Amino acid sequence: MKFKREEAAVRIKRMRLEIQSRNVLITPEMDRLLRYATTLERFFDRRLSQIERAQHLRRGQPVPPEVSVGVTREP
Repeated sequence: MKFKREEAAVRIKRMRLEIQSRNVLITPEMDRLLRYATTLERFFDRRLSQIERAQHLRRGQPVPPEVSVGVTREP
């Protein structure tokens, strides 16, 4: 009995999510916003790394080597 109630609750939640996902439009504007968000995230990550390195230097702690990861896509 408890299992059936939990299953029904999960089904209801899944149906609500499916209904909400139908309202999300994939448009060129959305793609542009996602690119902007990615650019900002990368910017903040670089700045945070710079701040952490400066703090290590100021405290006289060893500075970990800078890590740079590059990813390329092949068609």
